[in-house]
Amino acid sequence: IILAASFLNAKATVHYIKLLGKTEVTLLPMGHEAMTPSLEDDICALYLSALLEGDPFDLKPYIEKIKKCSGKYFFTSQQWEYPQKDFEKCLTMDYFDFAIEAQVSYDHCILTHRKLIPPSCTLKTNR
Repeated sequence: IILAASFLNAKATVHYIKLLGKTEVTLLPMGHEAMTPSLEDDICALYLSALLEGDPFDLKPYIEKIKKCSGKYFFTSQQWEYPQKDFEKCLTMDYFDFAIEAQVSYDHCILTHRKLIPPSCTLKTNR
């Protein structure tokens, strides 16, 4: 099973993994266009790992470093496709209450919404 995860749905993704009863999980940070590493993807993998292990995680110590590395595009006027207001949105933790399953089909993936979160699983949903 391939799951697409981000800070936005990390807790839901881990919950889905646990519902499936998976004992072996491989985290593969995709990076920029799946070609070069990106700090925020590596940190997201750390967050997912902490959730899987039941360990605490604090994103705050990483934010300034992300702003100076792979997140720098959000803070320049030369990159219109990366509005500055999106930086904070991309790093919002556990906003969505669903996992995303990816099925490879030839040269692309089909993404499927997997909402299996019971009411007892509290997430930050401010919709």
